[in-house]
Amino acid sequence: MRIRGNRMAAAAVLCTLTIAAALTGCTPAGAPTAKTTTQRSTASPTPTPTPTPTPTPTAGGPLDARSAWDACSVVADREYVSQNPGSEIRPFSDTTTLQTDGDGNTFVVVAMAPPQPIEGVGSIVVICTMDGTADAPVVVKWMMKDV
Repeated sequence: MRIRGNRMAAAAVLCTLTIAAALTGCTPAGAPTAKTTTQRSTASPTPTPTPTPTPTPTAGGPLDARSAWDACSVVADREYVSQNPGSEIRPFSDTTTLQTDGDGNTFVVVAMAPPQPIEGVGSIVVICTMDGTADAPVVVKWMMKDV
């Protein structure tokens, strides 16, 4: 019984391959092939090569502290400030830099003032792990802490 099933499967595969091979040379009805032409043969112009477009360099250059901070501040606003009336994002400072953690990830910190004083807490911060370029910064992940 098993041999018969294998033969049937082999026959089906062979039939499929034969049909596929037969259909390979077919063209749709009415479509002219290279051999059938009704026009007179004339000298065709030499084709002119089309130049390959050169890729444009990525604009904006490498990620910088300001671009990363701007992208991270959107997260800070959405995740904390908009949910805590009276809180605010502390302004970008010239001392803000991109930093690298122990795994080689680039991150930036955005500080926020809480809506009312919290004992032992000076700020709430959002720490964003970043990627991308100055024109297209990407927040890969983020976390919030009180400091």
